[in-house]
Amino acid sequence: MLPSSGFSTVTVVKLFAAILPVGRDVAEFVRKHFPSELLKNSAYRSGNFKQALSTTCTRMDAMLRSELGRRELRTIVKGFTSQHVSPVGSPKKVPGSPEPPARDAFSEGCTANVVLIHNRTLYSANVGDSKTVLIASNGVAVELTKDHKPGEEGEAARIGRAGGSVINGRVNGDLNVSRTLGDLRYKSDKSLGAGEQLISPLPDVTAQSLADGIEYVLIGSDGVFGGTKSLQEVTEFVTKDRRAHPEDELSGTVERLLDFVISPNCVQTGGVGGDNMTCILLRVGGP
Repeated sequence: MLPSSGFSTVTVVKLFAAILPVGRDVAEFVRKHFPSELLKNSAYRSGNFKQALSTTCTRMDAMLRSELGRRELRTIVKGFTSQHVSPVGSPKKVPGSPEPPARDAFSEGCTANVVLIHNRTLYSANVGDSKTVLIASNGVAVELTKDHKPGEEGEAARIGRAGGSVINGRVNGDLNVSRTLGDLRYKSDKSLGAGEQLISPLPDVTAQSLADGIEYVLIGSDGVFGGTKSLQEVTEFVTKDRRAHPEDELSGTVERLLDFVISPNCVQTGGVGGDNMTCILLRVGGP
């Protein structure tokens, strides 16, 4: 819950998914700073939540680019290193080999999906390919977000105008998402605005009334929805699991959901269902 600056309590739920093989450091930086920066935003204080969510996303990039932000990110990297925590898939140091690329906001980034609820209106801000899905009591799914993929018409046009190209579904043959926080190496053209760069930090922000019958909000990274199961299969699983385990914590449903969507054998599925997965389940209705 966030303070309301004069209006009723606001609920904010945030998911920041690292883009592998690195990205955890940027995700941690954004997780730490997004709530406080949102609270300080003048648009938030005036109740313009769409604008507040959008400008807070671009604020994250500005902070990551600053000298203070770069120093803090180096501290985060050192903290993970001291805990012997390495991003999945990151290159291992072989004695005598060159040092791996620096882990900073120029070389890594994260997707973002932020949900803000005020007076039964849900605002969803999405940067990248995580999803926000409303689940009705009858299992029907309402997808509020659109994936930012380089091959999409509008995204590909912006990439081309910025001097880049889409190669095998990736920006310049590298990233397979076209909007992120961080990844500042793709946001260095000073003649272009934030939303005009090769990779944009601007979210799509939607507002949706939480009508009667909407029971859950499911927020998940692309590994949850882009794996072995369809969107409808995922949402139907949530509905059936809650009926089967009504007294269980929502976290129990999330654990069983991830077991449901993960690949039982990545060799047999060609890697599908083997991505990293982050998921949040929020109850907003029902008895």
